[in-house]
Amino acid sequence: MGAVISLGMAFRDAGFRGPISGGHDERSIRPITSIDVARPRPSGGDGEILIMNATATIAPAGPQYMRALERANKVRLARAELKRRISTGEIDVTDVLTDCPWEADSMAVADLLLSQRRWGQTRCRKFLAQLPMSEKKTIGSLTERQRQTLVAMLRGVRTTPERGPWVTDTLMRA
Repeated sequence: MGAVISLGMAFRDAGFRGPISGGHDERSIRPITSIDVARPRPSGGDGEILIMNATATIAPAGPQYMRALERANKVRLARAELKRRISTGEIDVTDVLTDCPWEADSMAVADLLLSQRRWGQTRCRKFLAQLPMSEKKTIGSLTERQRQTLVAMLRGVRTTPERGPWVTDTLMRA
């Protein structure tokens, strides 16, 4: 009567260190191949049989990367449309920050600010320097407090009557 070796024993047979029991000697140890998983095989000198019930499905590589490429193109086009709508004034940056549409979820805060008219790298950097926030921080990862602070600062920038629109204290000093 033969014994059945478990999956862990098969791993030890494949070259992993550890005690080997069940009548194996060094000559009968060999790596397990894909055929070994599909059918039982005799393994030792005393009639043991290795039975493995592990199944694995491998998806073809082609469709996955094509789906990823399609998704990336969809996001890229949607972001371009969002930036166009912001630059024309059709939608406000504060609305995007509060609502966080799917296309802006993984977008950097600096990219969103730069899509506004009259906002360049320097202005964006100085604006974000007022907050402890990186330019690369994504909109989807902002906390509610960070969103509210950004919205309040952006609204304050635009409605400061004594200095005119688009100027903050630090931009005035710079």
